[in-house]
Amino acid sequence: GKKGKQQQQQPNQPQNQQQNQQQQQQQNQESVPAVRLPTWLETHIINRNIPEKAPSGRTYDKPKIVMKMDIEGMEYTVLPDLIQQSNSAGVLCGLDYLLAERHRPPPLAAAAAIATTTTISDHRVGISTEEEAAQFWESMEMVVGAAENCNVQWKTVQEERQYVDKQP
Repeated sequence: GKKGKQQQQQPNQPQNQQQNQQQQQQQNQESVPAVRLPTWLETHIINRNIPEKAPSGRTYDKPKIVMKMDIEGMEYTVLPDLIQQSNSAGVLCGLDYLLAERHRPPPLAAAAAIATTTTISDHRVGISTEEEAAQFWESMEMVVGAAENCNVQWKTVQEERQYVDKQP
């Protein structure tokens, strides 16, 4: 009687514990809204309404749009996304200047983890060596340079690790 019921319940206990843990994890998860950088740049920076005259009546030139990018290896994901948008070379060509810091490509394991934690996968570039990274930058500069009406001035610099003596 009682022993048989106890033995039958034991195999279900790990399964019940696992279900309880999964439910707790789901309850503890937070949803964080995200906006893609090209969308935000296009909406809030590139297409913003800038009056031709200041309230004082003074006129001025259109302000320059300058972007400095130092995103620790994620440039291999973000830059293609900036090109992949609406016009011939995307949102990137709405900038006047881009200063991008070049980082070493993320290790394959880190890149795989990043790819599995996001739903944006249509623009990923698989890069795992320094040579592939150099080809990436050359290709990016060629695409932007070949785009019609794209006057962004593009400058890349190596990451800070090159400064062994801590001097720029």
